[in-house]
Amino acid sequence: MKALGNVTKLLICVAILNVGHVAAKDLTVTVSGINEIKGAVNVAVYNSAQSLKRYQAWRTMTIPATARSVSVVLPDVPDGEYGFMVYHDVDSNGKLGRNFIGIPNEPYGFSNDPRLMGPPNFEQLAIKVTQNRTNVALTLR
Repeated sequence: MKALGNVTKLLICVAILNVGHVAAKDLTVTVSGINEIKGAVNVAVYNSAQSLKRYQAWRTMTIPATARSVSVVLPDVPDGEYGFMVYHDVDSNGKLGRNFIGIPNEPYGFSNDPRLMGPPNFEQLAIKVTQNRTNVALTLR
Protein backbone atom coordinates (compact mmCIF):
# COMPACT_ATOMS: atom_id res chain seq x y z
CA MET A 1 0.00 0.00 0.00
CA LYS A 2 2.88 2.36 0.82
CA ALA A 3 4.39 1.66 -2.63
CA LEU A 4 1.10 2.68 -4.25
CA GLY A 5 1.26 5.99 -2.37
CA ASN A 6 4.76 6.66 -3.69
CA VAL A 7 3.70 5.82 -7.25
CA THR A 8 0.73 8.18 -6.94
CA LYS A 9 3.00 10.96 -5.66
CA LEU A 10 5.39 10.37 -8.55
CA LEU A 11 2.57 10.53 -11.10
CA ILE A 12 1.28 13.77 -9.58
CA CYS A 13 4.77 15.31 -9.80
CA VAL A 14 5.13 14.23 -13.43
CA ALA A 15 1.69 15.67 -14.24
CA ILE A 16 2.57 19.00 -12.63
CA LEU A 17 5.87 19.21 -14.51
CA ASN A 18 4.16 18.40 -17.80
CA VAL A 19 1.52 21.10 -17.28
CA GLY A 20 4.27 23.70 -16.90
CA HIS A 21 6.00 22.40 -20.00
CA VAL A 22 2.83 22.40 -22.10
CA ALA A 23 2.09 26.04 -21.20
CA ALA A 24 5.41 27.20 -22.70
CA LYS A 25 5.88 27.11 -26.45
CA ASP A 26 8.18 28.39 -29.15
CA LEU A 27 7.11 31.72 -30.65
CA THR A 28 8.23 32.72 -34.15
CA VAL A 29 8.82 36.45 -34.58
CA THR A 30 8.93 37.66 -38.19
CA VAL A 31 10.11 41.17 -39.07
CA SER A 32 9.34 42.55 -42.53
CA GLY A 33 9.93 45.89 -44.23
CA ILE A 34 13.72 45.66 -44.25
CA ASN A 35 14.84 48.04 -47.01
CA GLU A 36 18.62 47.74 -46.64
CA ILE A 37 20.23 44.31 -46.45
CA LYS A 38 22.87 45.25 -43.90
CA GLY A 39 23.17 45.74 -40.16
CA ALA A 40 20.98 43.91 -37.67
CA VAL A 41 17.37 43.79 -36.57
CA ASN A 42 16.89 44.13 -32.81
CA VAL A 43 13.71 42.87 -31.13
CA ALA A 44 12.75 43.62 -27.52
CA VAL A 45 9.94 41.68 -25.82
CA TYR A 46 8.18 43.15 -22.78
CA ASN A 47 5.97 41.07 -20.49
CA SER A 48 4.37 43.83 -18.40
CA ALA A 49 3.57 47.53 -18.37
CA GLN A 50 6.24 48.00 -15.72
CA SER A 51 8.95 46.32 -17.81
CA LEU A 52 8.09 48.55 -20.79
CA LYS A 53 7.98 51.69 -18.67
CA ARG A 54 11.49 50.92 -17.40
CA TYR A 55 12.69 49.65 -20.81
CA GLN A 56 13.71 46.39 -19.14
CA ALA A 57 12.93 43.83 -21.81
CA TRP A 58 11.92 40.33 -20.77
CA ARG A 59 13.89 39.01 -23.75
CA THR A 60 15.91 40.56 -26.56
CA MET A 61 17.04 39.16 -29.88
CA THR A 62 19.43 40.39 -32.55
CA ILE A 63 19.02 39.02 -36.07
CA PRO A 64 21.34 39.79 -39.01
CA ALA A 65 19.43 41.72 -41.69
CA THR A 66 20.08 39.24 -44.50
CA ALA A 67 16.78 39.59 -46.39
CA ARG A 68 13.73 41.86 -46.73
CA SER A 69 12.06 39.74 -44.04
CA VAL A 70 13.76 37.82 -41.22
CA SER A 71 12.46 35.43 -38.55
CA VAL A 72 13.70 34.18 -35.22
CA VAL A 73 12.30 31.58 -32.85
CA LEU A 74 11.86 32.62 -29.24
CA PRO A 75 11.87 29.40 -27.17
CA ASP A 76 9.79 28.54 -24.10
CA VAL A 77 7.30 31.42 -24.10
CA PRO A 78 4.53 30.98 -21.51
CA ASP A 79 0.97 32.05 -22.28
CA GLY A 80 0.44 35.73 -21.52
CA GLU A 81 0.49 39.24 -22.91
CA TYR A 82 3.62 40.63 -24.51
CA GLY A 83 4.61 43.87 -26.21
CA PHE A 84 7.17 43.87 -29.02
CA MET A 85 9.46 46.67 -30.19
CA VAL A 86 11.82 46.31 -33.14
CA TYR A 87 14.36 48.48 -34.93
CA HIS A 88 16.76 47.98 -37.82
CA ASP A 89 20.25 48.99 -36.71
CA VAL A 90 21.39 49.83 -40.24
CA ASP A 91 24.76 51.27 -39.16
CA SER A 92 25.44 48.44 -36.64
CA ASN A 93 26.25 50.82 -33.79
CA GLY A 94 24.01 49.00 -31.28
CA LYS A 95 21.44 51.77 -30.82
CA LEU A 96 18.46 53.31 -32.57
CA GLY A 97 19.64 56.27 -34.62
CA ARG A 98 17.86 59.58 -34.00
CA ASN A 99 17.92 62.98 -35.64
CA PHE A 100 18.83 66.22 -33.84
CA ILE A 101 15.37 66.53 -32.22
CA GLY A 102 15.22 62.90 -31.09
CA ILE A 103 13.01 61.37 -33.79
CA PRO A 104 14.22 57.93 -34.94
CA ASN A 105 15.97 57.98 -38.31
CA GLU A 106 16.40 54.20 -38.52
CA PRO A 107 13.43 51.93 -39.28
CA TYR A 108 11.41 50.78 -36.25
CA GLY A 109 8.10 49.13 -35.45
CA PHE A 110 5.80 47.83 -32.73
CA SER A 111 3.38 44.98 -32.19
CA ASN A 112 -0.15 45.99 -33.24
CA ASP A 113 1.47 48.73 -35.40
CA PRO A 114 -0.01 51.68 -33.45
CA ARG A 115 0.33 55.18 -34.90
CA LEU A 116 2.00 57.21 -32.19
CA MET A 117 3.18 60.69 -31.34
CA GLY A 118 5.54 59.56 -28.60
CA PRO A 119 6.51 56.35 -26.82
CA PRO A 120 3.87 53.59 -26.78
CA ASN A 121 2.32 52.14 -23.65
CA PHE A 122 2.00 48.43 -22.95
CA GLU A 123 -1.74 48.32 -23.68
CA GLN A 124 -1.08 49.63 -27.21
CA LEU A 125 1.50 46.91 -27.88
CA ALA A 126 0.03 43.96 -25.96
CA ILE A 127 -0.52 40.75 -27.91
CA LYS A 128 -2.00 37.72 -26.20
CA VAL A 129 0.20 34.67 -26.78
CA THR A 130 -1.60 31.35 -26.30
CA GLN A 131 -1.24 27.73 -27.37
CA ASN A 132 -3.07 28.69 -30.58
CA ARG A 133 -0.93 31.75 -31.35
CA THR A 134 2.68 30.87 -32.09
CA ASN A 135 3.60 33.61 -34.60
CA VAL A 136 4.04 37.36 -34.31
CA ALA A 137 4.54 39.59 -37.37
CA LEU A 138 6.22 42.98 -37.00
CA THR A 139 6.62 45.56 -39.78
CA LEU A 140 9.30 48.23 -39.89
CA ARG A 141 8.39 51.77 -40.89
